[in-house]
Amino acid sequence: MQSALVFHGSADLYGSDQTTIDMVRGLLTGGWRVTVGLPHEGPLVQVLELAGATVHIGGFEPFGRSTLSPLGLLASPYQIVSSTLACWRLVRKLQPDVVHANTLIIPAPALAGRLAGKPVVWHIHEIMTRPKALVWLLTHLVGLLASKVACNSEATLDELASHNPRLRKIATVVPNGVTDFPALDPEQVRAQLSIPSDRFVFLFVGRLNAWKGQEVFVEAAAAIAKRHPQAYFLAAGDAPDGQPHFRESFEALIEKHEIGMSFRYLGFHSDTHALYSAADASVVPSLLPEPFGLVAAEAMAASLPVIVAGHGGLKEIVVDGETGMHIEPGNVSSLIAAMETMLVSSDETLAMGEAGKKRQVQHFSVGRYQQSFLEMFQGLARKAA
Repeated sequence: MQSALVFHGSADLYGSDQTTIDMVRGLLTGGWRVTVGLPHEGPLVQVLELAGATVHIGGFEPFGRSTLSPLGLLASPYQIVSSTLACWRLVRKLQPDVVHANTLIIPAPALAGRLAGKPVVWHIHEIMTRPKALVWLLTHLVGLLASKVACNSEATLDELASHNPRLRKIATVVPNGVTDFPALDPEQVRAQLSIPSDRFVFLFVGRLNAWKGQEVFVEAAAAIAKRHPQAYFLAAGDAPDGQPHFRESFEALIEKHEIGMSFRYLGFHSDTHALYSAADASVVPSLLPEPFGLVAAEAMAASLPVIVAGHGGLKEIVVDGETGMHIEPGNVSSLIAAMETMLVSSDETLAMGEAGKKRQVQHFSVGRYQQSFLEMFQGLARKAA
């Protein structure tokens, strides 16, 4: 039986974590034995183990906010060396046919895989532009260490290649996939969430950070609520560990605009299927270019029209005027106009949702995503053998 050793830099259940689960399940279904290395405990561990993977905790650390501080940069050589040694020991112990480094910010697994003479797939999920010196270093490490580079969108590949054009020779785009959503009764879900059944619900799902655009969503919601009493706004997602100020400022902004009667914030919510079932449209107002934009594809899978910031991977997912609408990033007025269009054009809004479902099935299915990685791993294993 062929085996893969997958290193992932998080143990949460957000975008890149969900795509890791999908990839691992695809490999397991394809007859591979899979071990996943994680830096720490978290909810992802149980999901992976239930899927049939073996999970190894500890030994390496991804680059984080602390790494980019002056003290962090001074300590980073030690971090890279110690993490690489730990990963190398695990590679040597397990002798996998393929090593998978998941996300740009964990170079140690790729370095360890190369030192052990194993094929390395480096899976890039992010568009990283700063600090420039670190971006240059990481993109050139990708070129030196990766046997194959998988990017989640053309936007991600374009940014990567802008720093190291030679990567196009070994890179391929594998868009993330999403699963079909179970049939849920929207009225029942709304009742459970205490949402009036006659409202038009706009949904925001995502981590609360400096660039997801949650403030833009609240500002637009405040304006829409005054003009359209039938509008309702639902938000789900929490701040990253150690950064509670994003949640605090988000809640303070909702309170400032006094829209609590029309706005429901749930915090982290594991059942996103239910949230999409309760909504009429989804909003993804990211201030910076999304490498992909998984929540947009998820909303399309639930037959929702999607309003997205018109840059990055989101432009590749949502077709403007066909499966949703593009807005100017960070522009509250642009978002208000798009939301009002969906509110008053019910037939067009429903048609966008139906077209989005068809596009998701054709381009962003989990089956297609899993098959792409299974074929990639099989090809590298055969070549190495």
